[in-house]
Amino acid sequence: MFDKERLRAKFNAQPVWYVSDPSPEWKAWQAAMQDAARLADSPIWALTPFIETVRSRGGRSPNDWRWEREWRVQGDLEFDLDDVAMIVADTAGAPGFFDQISVGLPWVSSEDSTVRWSGGFTAGWDEEIDSMLERFYAQFLSADRAGLIWDREEQRYFCMAEVLDTWDAMEEAFGHVVPELGHVIERGLSRTSTMWCRIFDLSNVHE
Repeated sequence: MFDKERLRAKFNAQPVWYVSDPSPEWKAWQAAMQDAARLADSPIWALTPFIETVRSRGGRSPNDWRWEREWRVQGDLEFDLDDVAMIVADTAGAPGFFDQISVGLPWVSSEDSTVRWSGGFTAGWDEEIDSMLERFYAQFLSADRAGLIWDREEQRYFCMAEVLDTWDAMEEAFGHVVPELGHVIERGLSRTSTMWCRIFDLSNVHE
């Protein structure tokens, strides 16, 4: 599996345009191809790889692949391992694949849909971790930097704003993440703090 925006930026990947046959759009597409039949450099040929005809499944020539929500590139997709976002494999297939390469990737078992992790992090995941940390810091501020008052007697902050531990704050910021990835992010955040406040809540408190 690949990240669509990464493929768009790196390989000019585009979503397929599913055109109903018959329809005015389908007729215009067919006419444009006929007009350009002897013109190899016509702009229409840059579009045709991304167009797919849709015909009724109950007709004589059924053709309906809209459920795929397909993305395409022109030519072969020669990718680096850093471009791969996830691998979906059965229990037997995944270990066989990972025996051939050394790469850290999440993969999903088709038997129980469990997400597992293999190996370490690639450079691509290092960049993703940095991006996730930036997103986190845009939403949360450590409790000691939030201007909260510390109650020495109770050994806790006064409840001016809700204080979350790192895991709760991460879940709110990212939703579910692969445990191995979550632990790496938690270690990074814990260098700063283990208690966090929502920046939105703090803005209301200070107002």
